[in-house]
Amino acid sequence: MTPRGAPHVVTTRPASRPPIDCFYVYPTVSQSSHLNAPLRSAPEIVATVRAQAALFATECRLFIPLYRQVTVAALTSGRFADPHANAVALADLRAAWHDYLAHDNRGRGVVLIGHSQGAMQLTKLIRDDIDTDATARALLVSAFLLGGNITVPAGKTVGGDFTSIPTCTSASQLGCLVAYSSFATTPPLIAFFGRTTPGRQVVCVNPAALLGRRHISPIVPTKTTAGAILSGNLPVTARYSTGYVSFPNALRASCVDSAGAHVLHVSGRIGGQPVASLQTLGSAWGLHIADVNLELGDLLALVSQESHAWASRHPASRRHR
Repeated sequence: MTPRGAPHVVTTRPASRPPIDCFYVYPTVSQSSHLNAPLRSAPEIVATVRAQAALFATECRLFIPLYRQVTVAALTSGRFADPHANAVALADLRAAWHDYLAHDNRGRGVVLIGHSQGAMQLTKLIRDDIDTDATARALLVSAFLLGGNITVPAGKTVGGDFTSIPTCTSASQLGCLVAYSSFATTPPLIAFFGRTTPGRQVVCVNPAALLGRRHISPIVPTKTTAGAILSGNLPVTARYSTGYVSFPNALRASCVDSAGAHVLHVSGRIGGQPVASLQTLGSAWGLHIADVNLELGDLLALVSQESHAWASRHPASRRHR
């Protein structure tokens, strides 16, 4: 019997005629010295897309827009919230979304996926262009907004950042939201994630729990796939023959209220090391950089179930590519 969490090489194949699409927005990675990144690709973007998003192509058609994101330089200089810089980033994302709708969607369901800044910018797009538009909302399979501090009224599943899109409560539910920020230790008072204003609560939906699983299944990229962006934050290795290694059921995770923060608490060991060792940015950030990869196996399984649910309700979607 294979021990729980033992590493497995991931072999992949793009989905053949998937009934749904995925629209992914990458986190803050641009190394440009300006407040906004240039509208072109860069090695750090490619590495992050490979690490976080590429495997979703096994379940959906994958769309990844370039955008003039707010850069790492803006973050480290204290200008990450600059209104003009954020407006530039959102304008690019909005243009890409409407171009996708006009030329590629054709009535197909779509999973929106974003992490960190990607989740924050997608939250604005959803609020302004999808949440209050019944036609656009009907296309939403789900939204994965990870590490973005999405809020609802305390104890509720809808309200807060969105008026019509609820948090997901089952794996077959459509038009709903999955969000969490992961920590291996108690979030300090200065934690960047998990806390919000009185009367509201930061959303935590554990994808594994939706699937009826007690443990989560990380999938991490090898050093060749991840590049420098993630190699210091995940137990990556170059000795495997493919770009990804999975650790099925390696870790325990649950949504908890911890020291006033609503977060996904993760515990256990991965790749021979305690998961707390991945908090390389410090306790205030928690496991932020690893948010996606820690539950990537479960997120992929959730998209698969949502895809089947969508196809069963929209049989014509299987005839389009």
